[in-house]
Amino acid sequence: MKSAVSRSVVAVTVLAALGSAAACGGGGDGGGAGGERPKASAAASMGPAARLERAALATGDIKGYEVERPKASDAAERAAARPGQASPAKCAPLAALPEPEARVDRVVTGADGKHHTATDVELAAYAVTDARNTMTDLREATRAVGTTKAVGAAPGAKAAESKGCATFRVGGHRYFGLHPLPVPDKGDEAVSYAYAHREGEFVIREHVTVVRRGGTLMTFAASNLYDPEGVQDDRRAERDGADGGAAMDGGDGGDGGSTPTADENPEVAPEIIDAQLDKL
Repeated sequence: MKSAVSRSVVAVTVLAALGSAAACGGGGDGGGAGGERPKASAAASMGPAARLERAALATGDIKGYEVERPKASDAAERAAARPGQASPAKCAPLAALPEPEARVDRVVTGADGKHHTATDVELAAYAVTDARNTMTDLREATRAVGTTKAVGAAPGAKAAESKGCATFRVGGHRYFGLHPLPVPDKGDEAVSYAYAHREGEFVIREHVTVVRRGGTLMTFAASNLYDPEGVQDDRRAERDGADGGAAMDGGDGGDGGSTPTADENPEVAPEIIDAQLDKL
């Protein structure tokens, strides 16, 4: 039987629920107190776009990961998605953060092929007050009440659900399963949440963490494509194999094994957040 591994595809974030980034600072090692002052002065003289570009992640910043600029087609698709009206309106920040003064994007993937999740990292520059207000809006949109099962979770698994934005629409797209996640102690403040939306026969599952430092918002969005029918087929095959004393394809190496890692909910790796904060 065909395993869900062959039906599961790793995806870069399709939903622009993002806003991200780095506060003004420069990266690299200073040459002592005297060396730090010129760097700080140089960073202060840069425009917001140059400051973000200087702070953006690059290959070599995170051990075991590769960093790339998004393809032009992906950037164009994201830009086209931003103007859509959200319903309910208070869910708008989940689909797209307010337009910043400047923005840079990077895509982080595992260099060893063992990481099944792609993480989109977006840095966005705002006035400090605007950045704070955006974080307040995100917290309000993800305020938890009650419980709901996370998308793709095993039977019986529960997660908090967001009131009002548990299901919301942006243009012709429907997003569902929104629930807040534990907030990392990073930057000046942070918000984390997860949701999903359909893309053909697949479900795109997203884990988003937004971190603020000063007027810079960093958005880390990990995503993958989940094949609900394929996973159910594999679970049935596994159950039938156990009942019959052997997996359908036979042996431990058959395709009828347990649900593959690629079909688990994506997570933003803490080392990606830490590496980005270190460059601010």
